[in-house]
Amino acid sequence: MVDEDFTYNGIATGLSCDGVGECGIGTVYCVDTSTSDCSTNPGGPDDESQPETCNTLDDDCDSEVDEGGVCEILSITLSNAPVVFSNMNPGATTNANIGNEFPLTVTIDSETTVTDVSVSVKANVSDFVCDGGGCNIGTDKFAVSNMEWSPSSTFPGTDYTTSDATVCTGLVADDTCNIYHQLYVPAGQTAGSYGVGITIIASGSPP
Repeated sequence: MVDEDFTYNGIATGLSCDGVGECGIGTVYCVDTSTSDCSTNPGGPDDESQPETCNTLDDDCDSEVDEGGVCEILSITLSNAPVVFSNMNPGATTNANIGNEFPLTVTIDSETTVTDVSVSVKANVSDFVCDGGGCNIGTDKFAVSNMEWSPSSTFPGTDYTTSDATVCTGLVADDTCNIYHQLYVPAGQTAGSYGVGITIIASGSPP
């Protein structure tokens, strides 16, 4: 007999064995002069291990299931971006609050596995575009309803500052969050269209 003292889970060399996890039926073989293993396990001659995926199985055959954060997936789709405000000219003596007609829409994609997703927004100062000539914006606000404004950051003149504003919480896969954006425009603003880039910050809890 040859190598009869080397076993894998009590199975002698040359006999059939069950690999770890999703690594299937193999043959016990000698790894080196002191150890043996099942041939379908990682590193074996018939290695059947695969990269771990979110499927409640031990794909990589390491005796762990869905490890490494493979199930913490968050994907979003944006609609009506970037935000554009048309013809912002409140008049020579009238201040005005002007909101976007079509809300920025954040859709949590169906492959998302995390829960309790929060969505925050931030205006990108470098992306603020004014094609009318004179930009003098007052307060900048975000909200999930155009009737319930929640101030998030203030734009005094051209001294722009920004901060994140959380507008939607508790979202899961396939949920949609509509984000309205409002600017306070001082009197005497030059007529024209105004656009502002928006950064979306989304986070969620592991499944």
